[in-house]
Amino acid sequence: MVYTVPESKKSLKQNRFEFSIDGARFELPKFKFLPIEKIEALDASETSGQFSTMLALFGQPDTAIGKALRTLDIEQFTDLFSAWQKDSGVTVGESEASANS
Repeated sequence: MVYTVPESKKSLKQNRFEFSIDGARFELPKFKFLPIEKIEALDASETSGQFSTMLALFGQPDTAIGKALRTLDIEQFTDLFSAWQKDSGVTVGESEASANS
């Protein structure tokens, strides 16, 4: 029998982090629902710029969310990133998998 990977639950409302910038609403998947490619980018961030990596995690420059994020100052962005981490239940250096082992 072949194992079939179930569909991601990242689109379910309770698995999303919602925020607004200047009245525009955005949402992101919580940490455990991020694509593996985003996690890889985060792991590689030690060799690249921290803010560039964090920005890319949320949205590329040519997307609506990416453009909105780039209007924030550093304090606003780090507060948003911290809120997303808290809502996702993870801290720097700890993934949900390592927290549950």
